[in-house]
Amino acid sequence: MTETVDAGVIRISLKTTLSIRNGVIQTKIVATNTGTEAAQRLRGVLHIFDRAIISDKIERLGVQKSHTFHINTDLSEDKKGVFPFIGEVRFHDANQHPFSALSAGTFNVKSRFLKGVKGKATNPTVKREGKLEIQVTNQSVEPLNLRAKLYLPYALSVSESTQHISVASREVKDFSFDLNNRYGAGGAKYPAFCTLEYNVNEHHQTILLNSVIRIQEAENWFIATKWYWLAALPVLLVVWIGIGVWVKKIENY
Repeated sequence: MTETVDAGVIRISLKTTLSIRNGVIQTKIVATNTGTEAAQRLRGVLHIFDRAIISDKIERLGVQKSHTFHINTDLSEDKKGVFPFIGEVRFHDANQHPFSALSAGTFNVKSRFLKGVKGKATNPTVKREGKLEIQVTNQSVEPLNLRAKLYLPYALSVSESTQHISVASREVKDFSFDLNNRYGAGGAKYPAFCTLEYNVNEHHQTILLNSVIRIQEAENWFIATKWYWLAALPVLLVVWIGIGVWVKKIENY
């Protein structure tokens, strides 16, 4: 995830790891700044079981520096299946504008992944608005009710982050999320994640889809209006020839 800040660049890369020990979920979110500008006021956030658990704050992450956020939470005994987790780091630039970066994964609890659903997400290019399109296929012999949730970095927003999708047996279904560009810089690329969750035989299942959302670069004004110039060229030529003839007549007068 890259953000341009005046003459500098903040580039935050994340690595999130999760382990379970003695009924406790232990998470490490490693943030590394590979840009040319320091990031300010950083916090780690773990999104898990429909909760957002926020770490303590650090004031600064310098260039080529890393920091590990440790976030632990208890694991309920009734959990069984495959679940998603999203690691997020929220930070600010030198002008105190908020940004964030994401990473994601899944983990098993007393279960294994059962094949039933496959999906794919597009990698859209967004100017001010756009769509992230999802296609899901129910490969099982039973209908399934899916919950789709989209996780975005702070530079982008979505009108509705959660959707409930019913998919019949062997059915292929398309749906989409409406995206808005809050203040993503032209040319920037933002990783995003969509979780598809459902239940099979009392076992929770998760499909994690990855997407990269690109912000369209501002178009050169002359290139953007080239068709108007080309359309007007014959008229301008006639005007120019007319002016030349008129000047010639004055000179001969």
